Amino acid sequence: MRALPLLLLVASLARAEAPVAGLLVGHTTHDRVRINVRTAGPGEGTLEIVGPDGKARPVPYATTEERANRAVVDIDGLSPRAPYTLRQGGSAVGSVRTMPAPGAAAPLRIGFGSCLVPQAERAPVMRHDGREEIENHLVWKHLASQEFDAWLWIGDRFYLPGLHEQFEAAGEGEVRRTFWMLQDALFAVPGVAPFSRRTPSYVIWDDHDYGPNNASGHFAGKGIALDVLRDGFANPPMGEGGVGGCSFRITLGQIDLFLLDDRWHRECAALKRALPDGREVHSCTPDVERRPDGTWHAPKPLGAMYGEKQMAWLRDGLTASKATFKVVVGGNQMLSDIHRFEAWYQFEERGRFLAWLKEERVPGVVFVSGDRHHGEIGVLREGGPYPLYEITSSGLGAVVYPLDEDTPESPYDVIGGKGSVQNYGVLEYDPAGGGVLTLRLVGPDGAELAAHAVRAEDLR
Repeated sequence: MRALPLLLLVASLARAEAPVAGLLVGHTTHDRVRINVRTAGPGEGTLEIVGPDGKARPVPYATTEERANRAVVDIDGLSPRAPYTLRQGGSAVGSVRTMPAPGAAAPLRIGFGSCLVPQAERAPVMRHDGREEIENHLVWKHLASQEFDAWLWIGDRFYLPGLHEQFEAAGEGEVRRTFWMLQDALFAVPGVAPFSRRTPSYVIWDDHDYGPNNASGHFAGKGIALDVLRDGFANPPMGEGGVGGCSFRITLGQIDLFLLDDRWHRECAALKRALPDGREVHSCTPDVERRPDGTWHAPKPLGAMYGEKQMAWLRDGLTASKATFKVVVGGNQMLSDIHRFEAWYQFEERGRFLAWLKEERVPGVVFVSGDRHHGEIGVLREGGPYPLYEITSSGLGAVVYPLDEDTPESPYDVIGGKGSVQNYGVLEYDPAGGGVLTLRLVGPDGAELAAHAVRAEDLR
């Protein structure tokens, strides 16, 4: 009998009030929003969502220690293109504007970027004539005040240890703590947390926020990476249809976005490779050679970056899409082959996809990517059904490099961009005149680095 009061006390503690310590807005549609709530410890609480009519309704949540004191909460029954406020205890803790209905002819502004080292106070700038160091995260001083319908983290949102051997030497608990430490450091960058409380944010990974440098599907800790991404953000359901990993699709008005996982299914060139100092390390890149026209190729290309299940999902989605523009988003560059670093040209899979796209003539396909530590707008003029455009934004707060060398003979042309400067990207959609998607790159002071308007009628 004496144990009963203790059991009641334990149950009461388990249901302790847990006020919001952090909140971010995630997947948002015309009638629903998914949010991520973080608390200082496990417990329960209630938010209010207040619509344009001033009426409030409760939004309960419950966080658990197993999910790092976080909870993903869906709020439905909302109105299209309407502003809502999230509050607790009478104070606003977040806000969101819902999206236009699928197919609605509405202007859109989508921001994106990659490659941020959140814990670094200085960032190297590499130029052809030397190197300097600048204050890091300069771009966020401008970016934090910007308004977007959605924001895409497209890889390397933080940088994990670079060698597989470092993960192999650590236990699972230490690896998981490292992930969460860097995830928390991301939101400690000035501007990121308040931006995320009011901007629908989506995330996919590249190698450094998935695992070690150039990691592939062989990475033993990829389940931890997926746990942290799932519990730390509020994406739509990922890897559906048996695909696995972090891929998903979203529809914003007249734009469909297909966000791809470039790691989960990636094939690996060799499990071990010798370094000049004699050490053997895990390696997942093929050898490459430069052609006379300035492009690079892999004499022995790998098979898959995305994997057949994910490629089938992408092909089916593109074929079924009625959107004016279909935007394919990945962590690595997909069209460029004018550099020797990781890119889709090193995989047999790319040629098969471009051949399929040319045969099917799916209209309105545009590519968005990160990874290269500079901002670039390029176009592949051969091999597709029409000119294929790709905008690459990389360098939110990390080392930045000059632009890749582009020769006149190359079928891939750099038509805009700037190296050696931190940047973010913007997709601006105007439904007038059949639809125009303007690709923009913006520097740390808000100055436009490059822009190119793509008309839907030219992608048919």
